[in-house]
Amino acid sequence: MIEDKVRAVIIKHLREQNEEFVPQKGAGPDIVKKGVALEVKGSGFDLNEALKQLTRYAFTYAGLEVAFPVDAINLNFLHGLYFLERALESKGSLINRTVINMYLVAKLDEEEYVVAEFGSVKILCERIVEKLSERVKVLFEEPDKAIGKVSPVICKIEQEANEALKEYIKSGSALAYKVSL
Repeated sequence: MIEDKVRAVIIKHLREQNEEFVPQKGAGPDIVKKGVALEVKGSGFDLNEALKQLTRYAFTYAGLEVAFPVDAINLNFLHGLYFLERALESKGSLINRTVINMYLVAKLDEEEYVVAEFGSVKILCERIVEKLSERVKVLFEEPDKAIGKVSPVICKIEQEANEALKEYIKSGSALAYKVSL
């Protein structure tokens, strides 16, 4: 999903939620909400450069929010955001917000999207672990069946995590909102 599409979905979502925000142009975050940077990315962005950029924003704005297509993130990137969030917590009262609010965007059809909100990276990571744990439950199964169930999941953990997250968001289990463009 291209960044302009993600940005349009997020802006419409913020308007529907009656949020106060100012879209930005040029250098800096894409949107500013009461001094909080909201950075929007599309699919295929450079994960390491994004982490550097988000770290700068986290320590120079009142807080940090991020918006990504659900299929654009991976576990390595999420771990980077998770530890950025932990670093913000360690700064304590020096900054206003110590968690990173996340918006994940999933396409339902040509005109309709789902925006899932997660109050922190930690919460998102916990949901992914919960969903992956459900996929590897092997209560009272014979060893061969258990191996056949667990091995494919752990050998393709990145793919499984992304699929589990997409299912979670599209199922309505997450705090999610439909947005039509």
